[in-house]
Amino acid sequence: SVAVLAIASIFYVYKTNILTQNQKTAIKKEEVITTAEEIASENIETSATNSMINSFQPEELDVVFGNESAPITIIEYASFGCSHCADFAKSVFPDVEDKLIKTSKANFVLRSFPLDAPSLMASVLVNCVPKSDYYKFAKTLFQTNQKWAYTKKYKEELLNIFRASGYDAQKFDECTNDKKLEESILKVRLNGSKKYKIASTPSFIINSKNYGSIKGIEGFENIIKSEL
Repeated sequence: SVAVLAIASIFYVYKTNILTQNQKTAIKKEEVITTAEEIASENIETSATNSMINSFQPEELDVVFGNESAPITIIEYASFGCSHCADFAKSVFPDVEDKLIKTSKANFVLRSFPLDAPSLMASVLVNCVPKSDYYKFAKTLFQTNQKWAYTKKYKEELLNIFRASGYDAQKFDECTNDKKLEESILKVRLNGSKKYKIASTPSFIINSKNYGSIKGIEGFENIIKSEL
């Protein structure tokens, strides 16, 4: 009977050890499953984040206005002598800046698409000033385009505006005689025509889609919301 009890005790201990090992194995499996789920969850979150990375590909002469890490880039193709472009700059862009750019929902790139000789010269001047003054001077040209865009004396008028903005006549001559810069601007225009089928100004590109002319801040907000 002692031998029987001894055997029974050994069996009990052996069985208990097996259960303990099985429990440990189960716990390890549970840990592995939990870890795998966490990794999968992290991957899903990473994918979602990556899908919101801005697909904007900068081109020659681009100057980004706003947070360069913003998820969306609004590209405007504009002609500085265009009255509709001037209207956008005066009436809509301030809201775009306040509600979309300053909040880092989007950033903004203005690309020249000159439709005539005065607008081409204006584009040359904008791209000739320091990049830190790019949007400030662009704003000035849109605000004053009634003075220079529709007169044969546009060069004289642009010189006056250029000088009033803090630049001298020598700088003006250097800029307007820069044929390489002029060619680069015309290349941007040609690329816009080929890549996005730009045919009028202003035209807006968001996530590689040509939305043409967008009406008011509400139009931009709706598009940005749908793209995000």
